[in-house]
Amino acid sequence: MKTGLIVTIVLVVVAGIGGTITYLNRAPERSDELVHEVDRTRYPVRTIKVIPGTVSEKLERTGVLQANTDVVLTAEVAGRIVKVNKALGDECKKGETLLQLDREGYRIGLAQARAAVKQAEVAVDQAGRTMSRTEALKAQDVATEQQLDSAQGGLAGAQAALELAKASQQAAARSLKETAVKCPFAGRLAERMVDLGQTVGPSVPLARLVNVDQLKLVMNVTGSQLTRLKVGQRVFLSEPESTTRVTAEVSRLGVAADRMTKTFPVEIVTSGSEGLLRPGQIVRAVCELATHENVLVVPTEVVHIEGDASSVMVADGDIAREVSIQLGPRIDDDVIVTSGLAAGAEVIVVGYDEVKDGSPIEVTNTGKTTEHVDGAR
Repeated sequence: MKTGLIVTIVLVVVAGIGGTITYLNRAPERSDELVHEVDRTRYPVRTIKVIPGTVSEKLERTGVLQANTDVVLTAEVAGRIVKVNKALGDECKKGETLLQLDREGYRIGLAQARAAVKQAEVAVDQAGRTMSRTEALKAQDVATEQQLDSAQGGLAGAQAALELAKASQQAAARSLKETAVKCPFAGRLAERMVDLGQTVGPSVPLARLVNVDQLKLVMNVTGSQLTRLKVGQRVFLSEPESTTRVTAEVSRLGVAADRMTKTFPVEIVTSGSEGLLRPGQIVRAVCELATHENVLVVPTEVVHIEGDASSVMVADGDIAREVSIQLGPRIDDDVIVTSGLAAGAEVIVVGYDEVKDGSPIEVTNTGKTTEHVDGAR
């Protein structure tokens, strides 16, 4: 009995030791398999192949188009409107009568002023003759010094009255002229505030006249952008959703920054929109600042910047590599690479933030070579 029990115990111990040895021998194999599986994990990425091309550096702004000349005409004199020569939208040439006020009262006033001038001229003539006679009598000691002073005063008063009458005549003539409201420049009637038969007074708004042959847009730019603009520089204007462009040019550059925005005003004018654009429209202005030829461009968001150093992640087969680059001007959402990146390089544009230098990758956009892939921007 004791011998059997001892044999059984020995067998159990041997079996336990054997199992432990087997477990210890097999555990590293499973660990190696796990590490191998991890090593085989690759990060999915998408790339673009950068190739040399030509890009334009542009300045774009959106604003409201205005008439270069936009004036509200007012009445200079009071009167009743007896004639309306232009309707809304009609063209009015410079000097052409837009509205006519009743001129009869002003015509009578001018006639009265002219009569007053003639009356004053007669009075001056009479005072002059009196002055001459008094001077002759004084020379003969017949007239006194007081009489001579009186004659001189009478002549001076008559002459002053004549000047006053002439001024009144000029005022009456001007008032009569102002009964015809004329266009101060060539334009179109954008708005009419009065109707036929209405009585108006001085400074009452009558109509709004705009020059639609030349339109303007005022946009605000930064100080660095201002230095790259010049008077006469070409600008293209268009409606935001239209491909039709109207040529314009920079006409004025601001000399002082706005106190709030710290930006400078720049005025752009058209040389004739041919009816394609109208005052009040929202337009997009595009000005080409510079053209860069045979350059490489990458999306700005894929560039990693740390201090003065810049880099991008590129696909080198199935390995991600970090490449140091030098940057040039930024153009919209892209930036020019001046050095460090070879033409034809596969720049990672999706998944670039999940990999580092040496990471295993799997490129999922085979065939995408020249354009930015969807989701890269």
